[in-house]
Amino acid sequence: MAMSSLLFSRERLAGYDPSLLRGATVLLVGAGALGNNVALALSLAGVGELLVVDPDVFEVSNATRSPFFVAGAAKAAAVASAFVRTSLLPTASASFAGSVIESLGDAPFLQADVVISAVDQQTIRAYISEQASMTGTPLVEGGFDGHRLSVSVFSNSVPSESPCWRCGFDEVEDSGARGLCTLYAKSVEAQGAVPATQTVAQIAGGLVAEAAIAALHGVLPLDGRRLFLNVRSGRSTVVTLPPNPDCPGRHELAEPAVQLETGADEPVADLLDELRACGYQGEVLLPEPVVLTMPCRECGAPVTVNTRRSFLRQAPKCAPDCNSSTHAPPIVVSTLPIDAPAPDVHARTLGLGPSSRFQLSDGQWLAVAHKDDFVHI
Repeated sequence: MAMSSLLFSRERLAGYDPSLLRGATVLLVGAGALGNNVALALSLAGVGELLVVDPDVFEVSNATRSPFFVAGAAKAAAVASAFVRTSLLPTASASFAGSVIESLGDAPFLQADVVISAVDQQTIRAYISEQASMTGTPLVEGGFDGHRLSVSVFSNSVPSESPCWRCGFDEVEDSGARGLCTLYAKSVEAQGAVPATQTVAQIAGGLVAEAAIAALHGVLPLDGRRLFLNVRSGRSTVVTLPPNPDCPGRHELAEPAVQLETGADEPVADLLDELRACGYQGEVLLPEPVVLTMPCRECGAPVTVNTRRSFLRQAPKCAPDCNSSTHAPPIVVSTLPIDAPAPDVHARTLGLGPSSRFQLSDGQWLAVAHKDDFVHI
């Protein structure tokens, strides 16, 4: 018997269905320490296709916890390549997007059989939860802090009734700049601590991967619950997460989907023009608030920035010799009316993609069909 056949027969004895795993597509958002260990476990388990999304690059503090670490490499590309390389499946495939998940719209969530959230920023977690809930895609969410970890599962089988990650949070704080591992590592080192050990990253990765594999088999023992584990003491707790009827997140997706031609790297004005030409009215919902203008840090005069809030590093300066006495408040928007003038930027700058969601005048949401933004391995 061939080695691969022998191995996969053992997987059957362990309760896995190799043919089901071979045909499965898993969306992995976050390719840091947790995402690395999750991808390795999924590859060795025989999952057929992995979609990896992460805008960051590896830096030295990632080396001790990331089995697919390549100094200076884009995380998503490195993890996708390593997933295929370590798989025993000759047909294993992976795709990656080195961009923020918000710019990809509904497409990757509609493609996936299960979604894995391996990110640490609260606003991104909320976004992933909302997308998975509205598309009815099972979500496995994990994280760790030092030697403590957590794993939670949301089946999203009945989105209007199932609990989601957002159900436990009335407000989600924006935790600042994203995709800056170097700055995060320095801040942790200054506190005399470490983000996590390799052992907790490996254990968390295994638990998250096992929960995702179980979800692919239709088995979700942690559905609507969160497991907390201290890997040093061995103490664990499971908490039930009830649905919140006043959940601030959106749980249902409007049908049917439509296809738009305007891409993420084209002007926002073109996107709005196409929506108007199709007869749509309402607003474009932005993945996160966008700062259109901010006061100059020297003189207070309004400066056009057109930047997503979490991407701002410091207040702008209007000119080298600014001397205005005007003090204008910042202008921040969360939606763009379809029939209003658009900022002079590309759609991707505002987090919009060819498969973003739009709120119509009747209060419904318009889902837009898939248009591929991934690089295939």
